[in-house]
Amino acid sequence: DEDRAALAAFRLRLGDRRFRGRTGGRRGHGAGSSLEFLDFRDYVPGDDLRHVDWRGYARSEVLRVRLHEEEVAPFVDLVVDPSASMAVTAAKARASRALAVAFAHWSQQEGCAARVLQLGGGVVQPAELAFADGTPQDAPVAPLVPLRRAGARILLTDGLWPGDPAPLLHTLQGGASRFLCVQLLDAWELAPEVGDALQLPE
Repeated sequence: DEDRAALAAFRLRLGDRRFRGRTGGRRGHGAGSSLEFLDFRDYVPGDDLRHVDWRGYARSEVLRVRLHEEEVAPFVDLVVDPSASMAVTAAKARASRALAVAFAHWSQQEGCAARVLQLGGGVVQPAELAFADGTPQDAPVAPLVPLRRAGARILLTDGLWPGDPAPLLHTLQGGASRFLCVQLLDAWELAPEVGDALQLPE
């Protein structure tokens, strides 16, 4: 009940962007069958005569076709960081899985075609996310399956990666109509306690 109440309190807002996806209710990139006028183009034999601009033809004797906006249900690719640091505590691992489930739920609630992927892996069920063990990890890489273009892309990570994160972020952002990065940190990571001397990796 508590989880349902938390899910109901939030929504996924994708903004006023143009997306690609299956048939739905948001503005797409191309021409479609909505009521919103998009543009004209010259008539080509085989075009549906119902879309011919007959009033324009009466004025100019040029056959043109009215194009309407495409309406789509955007693709949403949620990319989850499976690094060991994402499950450094049981609470953080639980929060990682809960957020993946929540984003999938909010996406479906908006009529979006959602899927969950892991960095360096493929498509997974949100509740079945697996995280690396505690051995040192290389910098994460993009998912092994292609990301869908002109959709929304969400990265769920703590950002605690070795090396420069810019190349991976650039790859994940490329081709997306909307890109969001959600950083998940445990309370002690936000405000570490001062104690014994520590040596941090460079």
